[in-house]
Amino acid sequence: MFEFLFKYSPVVYREGEWAFRIVPSLQWGLMVVALVLLLLVLIYRRQVAPIPSVLKWTLAGLKSIALLLLLILLLEPFISITTVVPKKSSVLLLIDDSESMSIRDEAERVSREEKVRRWLKHQEGGILPALEENFNVLTYRFSDQVRAFHRLDELQAKGKATDLSLALDFARQQAEVHPISGVILVTDGVQTRQPAVSGTQTFSGKDPLQMTASLQQADVPVFTVGVGAEIRNDVQLTRVSVKKSVLEDDIVEMSVLIRTKKATGEKVTLQLLEDDRVVKSTYIVLDKKYTRVTLDFKPGRRGFLKYTAVVLPAKNELILTNNRKSFLVNHESRNAKILYIEELHPSEFKFIKRALDQDKSIQLVSMVRTGPDKFYRQGISHPRELADGFPESAEQLFRYQALIIGSIEASFFTPQQIQLIKEFVSRRGGGLLLLGGPKAFTAGGWDKTALTEILPVELISGTRSAYSESRIRYAPFKLQLTPEGFRSPILQFSMDAQENRKLWASMPELRSYNPLGAAKPGATVLAVHPLHQPERPKIILAEQKYGRGRTMVLATSTTWRWQMRLHSSDMRHEKFWRQIARWLAMSTPRPVEVALEKETYLPGEKVKLHISVLDSNFMPVRGAQISAEVSHPGQGENPSHSIGTDGDPPVGKITTLDVVPEIGKEGQYLAEMVPSDEGLYEVEILAHDEEGKYLGRAGTAFLVENQNVEFARPDLQENILRRIAEMTGGKYFHIDQAADLPDQLTITESTYSRIVEREIWDAPAVYAFILLVLAVEWFWRRSRGLS
Repeated sequence: MFEFLFKYSPVVYREGEWAFRIVPSLQWGLMVVALVLLLLVLIYRRQVAPIPSVLKWTLAGLKSIALLLLLILLLEPFISITTVVPKKSSVLLLIDDSESMSIRDEAERVSREEKVRRWLKHQEGGILPALEENFNVLTYRFSDQVRAFHRLDELQAKGKATDLSLALDFARQQAEVHPISGVILVTDGVQTRQPAVSGTQTFSGKDPLQMTASLQQADVPVFTVGVGAEIRNDVQLTRVSVKKSVLEDDIVEMSVLIRTKKATGEKVTLQLLEDDRVVKSTYIVLDKKYTRVTLDFKPGRRGFLKYTAVVLPAKNELILTNNRKSFLVNHESRNAKILYIEELHPSEFKFIKRALDQDKSIQLVSMVRTGPDKFYRQGISHPRELADGFPESAEQLFRYQALIIGSIEASFFTPQQIQLIKEFVSRRGGGLLLLGGPKAFTAGGWDKTALTEILPVELISGTRSAYSESRIRYAPFKLQLTPEGFRSPILQFSMDAQENRKLWASMPELRSYNPLGAAKPGATVLAVHPLHQPERPKIILAEQKYGRGRTMVLATSTTWRWQMRLHSSDMRHEKFWRQIARWLAMSTPRPVEVALEKETYLPGEKVKLHISVLDSNFMPVRGAQISAEVSHPGQGENPSHSIGTDGDPPVGKITTLDVVPEIGKEGQYLAEMVPSDEGLYEVEILAHDEEGKYLGRAGTAFLVENQNVEFARPDLQENILRRIAEMTGGKYFHIDQAADLPDQLTITESTYSRIVEREIWDAPAVYAFILLVLAVEWFWRRSRGLS
């Protein structure tokens, strides 16, 4: 209707420059206007009928407007505007075809993709026919890749991720080979970081604005069209935190973070599924933007298990896909041997042993010196174990996963054994804990050994002047956790942070501690004395990683007092030492290890298995013979063979992978596969040396599933679309107000445009307005009986 009345679209009037073909001098123009006004005044002054003066001058004004408009039309007004040369250039149309375009926004009854199809429609009145009047239109759809499309029904909103950077870079490449006047980017702006699957273009992973800058340099304007709206009612399961590897009979604690767009206090159900079976369920109240919920559960069987946390839909919730997250738990039967050696304080040793004896996964092997060259050995596997004293070879010491050294002087160990302990941590990847006591740390001469390099704290120098500073302090104190200590999994009595603080606050006092120096740069201080100050540190518990292993200091030997003063049913002392022991021993690497880059993959995405092979001395093995087999999700009753354990039912087919050495990495090997089916895949690695000697085995697992990353941020991301348009000289439109886009693109200045003059003196709306003004004036005048 606007173009019928005014000849051109509103864009022409907004963007064009107005001018007149006939431009009289200022004096002549003013003289003509003055004469017209004077004539009208004389005519109306001659009226003899009694009418109010306001009416008289109103009628005169209406006629003046009509006459002045006619005078303006005589000057032949026109609009000068830049317009594209028809069919001399192209428009690149990029349509978002990812899963987020399937969202039905709250105020809409159709999906975003359907709304785009209606906006583009080929029939008369759509955007495509309007564009095709002046441009060659290149149509492409994009998600984690870019593909051409020729029919609107090819837009299906099934792309698993959105890469705006890839789409913008594709536009830059097209501008190098085609005469592109502009790019139209139609999307909800949801940029997701998901790698592309095998056989497609690589996911760029770059900032969209970085790609926009390249289009800006190429002088190609981008017109962005936003599709969608703000999602006001959505519940999203954003994070699941759980220990990935748990031991037999462990209780697993899962922490779930739920984000609520509209906190109404509604009650919903959180379920935990093992495979497809509900194993735990609880009600939660959504009265905050973020709600943290903890659930504890016990794995039903051994092996790699798939779990899914699900929030059942809230009332009127539009997007259900982001209400669930899957994860793996490795419920394994793993044992670790810890070697404990000391001379004094049998009370501390006795209570540590009691705590760890109840842990089936820990075998505590102890050497407690009872006299000169006399040791009381406990927990040994055979009579000859440690019969000759502390191990003197890597093969002997590396059989253990962790080492605890209590109150015993450093001179008990030979320099070779001290060096062996250092290699036990750095090369073997073992855990080392030094306990306090009368012969510990500086008091035991440990400050003069090579172990000072691997400890998380400095030791006070054992010089005569520093003697009083290094002496053990006998004074009761309550252990005070640092912020890092409260966050550490080693010191968790409860998954609830407030409850954990209360439990630590009620712990009994300790009786003595060994003064230590400052923490090293890479260390984490977990607990301190209440009088601790940065300039005068009183560190009690600290840890750090060193090489492949980890080290810890506990500057007291009086934790046994906790057990003595707590109720017999209170298990905090036992839990403390079990968690310390597991931290020391359970992450110690095995000779054969296999690692994945992540836990969950998309169907068709490449999976890389990084395999490490070491010998019994934990030295890299060249030329290892490695068997790598992958068990697929169950696909039939008669698989070729099975790698399941513990009597589990047969799984799906078995794939044997090719294993090759990783270039430049001694003892490191690589295997790759591209899984296509969704489900749980299990991996078994067997390694032998060149002579066929068995070196070890390793196993891992991964999930293959669509991860629904498109629904993590379902709102229209308008800000980034505006920024892309502004940077390139284009313009942002919401799809509901994008009818003028073809006209806006037509008048945008480019290499393929020219300046034209649009006549407006003959616009129907102008003459209609003049006739309307004269008709009103005549009707009003005649209704008052005027001539």
